[in-house]
Amino acid sequence: MEQQMKRYVLAEKIALRSWLKVPYAYYHRDHAYAKGLKKEEFSLLLQCDGQQDIPDSPLLESLLEKKLCHAAAAGERLTDWQKPIYAMNRYFPKMFWSITERCCYTCRHCYNWAENGPKAAEFTWEECQRLIDEAAACGVQRIKLTGGEPLMHPHFLDIVRAIHARGMEVEKIYTSGAFLTQEILDELHRIGCRTVFKIAFDGIGQHDWLHQQEGAEAKTIAAMKLCLENHFLVHAIINVHRRNIDTLLPTAKMLDEMGVQAMQILRTTESPAFRKSTPKGALSAREYLDSLLQFLAGYLAADLDIPAEIWAIIVMDPKQFWKDKEKFIERFIKGSQEELDRYNRPVCRSNRALIGLAADGELYPCLTMTGIWREKKVSFGNVKHDGLMDLLMKGDYIESICRTFNDLRQQNKECGTCAYFSRCTGGCRACALALTGDDMGKDPLNCVYQRDGYTEKIADVLRNSHEIV
Repeated sequence: MEQQMKRYVLAEKIALRSWLKVPYAYYHRDHAYAKGLKKEEFSLLLQCDGQQDIPDSPLLESLLEKKLCHAAAAGERLTDWQKPIYAMNRYFPKMFWSITERCCYTCRHCYNWAENGPKAAEFTWEECQRLIDEAAACGVQRIKLTGGEPLMHPHFLDIVRAIHARGMEVEKIYTSGAFLTQEILDELHRIGCRTVFKIAFDGIGQHDWLHQQEGAEAKTIAAMKLCLENHFLVHAIINVHRRNIDTLLPTAKMLDEMGVQAMQILRTTESPAFRKSTPKGALSAREYLDSLLQFLAGYLAADLDIPAEIWAIIVMDPKQFWKDKEKFIERFIKGSQEELDRYNRPVCRSNRALIGLAADGELYPCLTMTGIWREKKVSFGNVKHDGLMDLLMKGDYIESICRTFNDLRQQNKECGTCAYFSRCTGGCRACALALTGDDMGKDPLNCVYQRDGYTEKIADVLRNSHEIV
């Protein structure tokens, strides 16, 4: 019987990608990370370009069932974004890019600041275009823009256009909101940029103090409202410290009433700027944990809808919590007490998939470490001098970002021999660097969390909460 031949094309939201050590993979437009394929699947999907006749086979049927491809209509071809990319570098699906260090504020806690750092560093338009081309060639799919204040870059909208023109997406924009206008939001809509605005708001009555400018709070609230009115998602970032901790619950209530879609609560770390401007302003590990336990109880009692990511404590979506309280608590306890069984994982899985790029072109394992590494005069490579792809293939940056829990155990005997290590795995590397001066040191906050039984303390707060009906 003669075998049937047809032409097939990749599904609209599918694009094939290949990286060093991840040679067979694809992106789905709606997902942040690439998914792996078998070699034979990748090879067959390469033929799905709308121009080649492909015989029927069980493998083709499997790919059709997975909706990775479909029969091509007359003249149907791959879009530019769908065309395969063969990147020589390691796999990085995201980039966190500080496009400028100019800012309208002099925030007391800014992680970029260091006395020996560059003044008002930023990418020229030519450097921006070159980097965006390099990022696309490296297989990056989503980019987060930050600063400084990213909207102060004279080519901010050009940068967004260029990213989207190459098939990538601006996933998030980190901003104070001071320069957001209706015209900018209208243009983002025209570009097709459905970004999330991550807007810093550091407490009712305290925002002006932390940002060191009168009227900053009013501007930020107005910016959040403007974004919401224009149907952009808004996530508020709240840095808590000794001075503003008492304003946290009233702030959460206000954000909830405004319709802000989420809030992220962080402990203000001891950046070079915060150490100098506000000595002893950071909450100790135990103060932070106890204060946020108290906040969690008040937050649940207030019957708020806004989801809250409370750093180092819990990710809480009230709707999911009240839907099945017991199952939520069970999952939380299991996740908090689950022991790691694979020590070859990277010490920070989030940063392993996220290129951290400062406005002077320096790569950092985590952008929150920028000021500290500058103070120490440590460089992991500079894309303006060396090019992005080369730095993502080998060198100091790759060695740092690919370090494993096994490496941490060997370099840090205190953590490696601790009974809790398989559970906490040493904690956050940025926090360790800020508090111990060593990015492979221990994270004191996680030590207190584990040794003082905070998993059970949090579970008790959850158990004792009651839904308002």
